[in-house]
Formats: sequence, C-alpha cells, structure tokens
Amino acid sequence: MTLRHLQIFVEVAVCGKMSLAASHLFISQPTVSQSIAELEKYYQTKLFERYPRGLYLTEAGKLLLQNAKDVLAAYHKLNDTMLSSMQTLPVHVGATVTIGDCVIHKILRQFRESYPSADLRIYVNNTHAIEEKLLNAELDIALVEGNVQSSDLISEPVIRDFLVLVCGKDHPFSKRQEVSLGEIAAEPFILREQGSGTRSLFENFMSERGYTLDIRWECTNAGTIKRAVMNHLGLSVISIRLVEEEIRAGAIRVVPVKGGVWNRSFSLVRHKYKYLSPDMEQFIETVKAYEDSDILELLPSLIH
Repeated sequence: MTLRHLQIFVEVAVCGKMSLAASHLFISQPTVSQSIAELEKYYQTKLFERYPRGLYLTEAGKLLLQNAKDVLAAYHKLNDTMLSSMQTLPVHVGATVTIGDCVIHKILRQFRESYPSADLRIYVNNTHAIEEKLLNAELDIALVEGNVQSSDLISEPVIRDFLVLVCGKDHPFSKRQEVSLGEIAAEPFILREQGSGTRSLFENFMSERGYTLDIRWECTNAGTIKRAVMNHLGLSVISIRLVEEEIRAGAIRVVPVKGGVWNRSFSLVRHKYKYLSPDMEQFIETVKAYEDSDILELLPSLIH
C-alpha cells in the first residue's frame, strides 16, 4: 500500500465512479480498478459496494476514507514544509580566528548584498576546532588560515595573506633594518593558542631551522596580542591584515627578518562528500571573487 493507492482511493470515493476518478487523475480506468483491488486485498475487506448506479463506500471504506484524508493532508503539509524550508535552510560557515577578525565580515557584507535572503551562521575558532566540526558535519564550509590534516576534507587556497614579525614602537628591534632568526629566537613571544594555523606555520618554520621559541603568552584574541606587543611584553608573528591600523599609527612596528618570509593563503575547506546547496555554492562564488589586495600591495610602505 502506497500514498498513490490512497490518492486514487480518495478520488474514487469522492467521485463515486472509477471512470471519473481516472479522468481527474489523468490515468487509465484499469489502473484505478487495479489500485482499488490491491487495497481491498491488502486490507482483506471490501471498500466499495458496486451497484449499477455507482460505487458506495462500505463501513470499512468509510473508515479508510477518514484516515486516508488525514494521511494525505499530513503528507502535503510535510511536502510543502520541506520544499519551502529548502529555500531558507541555514548555511553553517566556519572561520578561523584571524579570518574572523579581519576578513569574514567583509565577505559576509558582499554576500548579503547579492543574496539578502540567505541565512548564514558563523562559527569562529582555531583551525583544529574548525576541522573537527567539518568532519562531524557541524559546519558546511569554512575559511581557514592553517593546513587541515584530514584526507576527507577538500582545501582550496582562495585569499592571499602574509605573516609579519611585530614589536612595540620602543622595542630595540623597532629601528632595525633586519634581524636574524637567532635574535628573534632569544626574545619572548606572544602567540596564538595550540591549534592555530598562524602559530603552526611560524613554529614549524623555526623548528625546521633548529630554533625553539620562548612563548610567554598564549592567546585566542588578536586584540589582546596586539596590546601585549604595544606594551613591550614580547614579539609576535601575526597576519599583516590584523595590525594595519596600529602600524599606520606608529604603535606597532614590522621587523624584517632575514630568511623569514611567511606567505600563505586562506583556504576554503569542505568535506569531500558534502552536498552543496545553492546558498553554499553562492557563498563559494563570493569568496572566490573577493578582492582585498590593497593591504598586501601596501606592505612595503608599512615596514619602516
């Protein structure tokens, strides 16, 4: 027994004739007759009295009609609800902390201008936490600054970025044209927490060259890191995007590092089996079209 059986049964009950029901449903009369016969066999009872002047519901038929209408009404309500909700289902977007601080709000503004009815929900955390939520289907898509580890995730570089070594305006390094890796390794550092893409890139870079960092602060908040640097509590390596205003104001200085080039990209990440809804595809298009090259082009003028 299927919904189609019930639809045919209700139409026959309302019309009183199989031929008329077939006409209304745009199917053949034999198909209608077969469906009614299958229902009667399934329930092991007669649903209609077949008189020369028409069909009349039996008591079993009346019972089935009442319940069949309820079932079909519930089905149509479910169908309408699902079809309408598919237009407004939220898209859960992850962003790592650096991206959450300096990029995601600009992308969302552009996205909402083009797709005002879309419902985006944003979650900001470090790369490791974002990766876990993508793998557990708690996020649909994400922008991350670090490298994801799972082979189940697709990662595509989409936005350029650059890490810089920064110090306070009165730090001894602030007037230097260049410092060595050995010199910075001897300084206290204020860095992001474990799991951060920014920290991983810099720590791995130094470790591969035989240097261990003296990390005095671990922090998830870029504002706190910048204030600590401005108060001469240590050095930090941070995205150039996060310190533009402080550099222009002279409160923070970029220190050129000999052999220290930390170019990277922010990447768009999703599960390889993730179904992309229209809103997700539109978000991806917005991210790929995002233009924010000014800060990178201004980099030379921001360094001393």
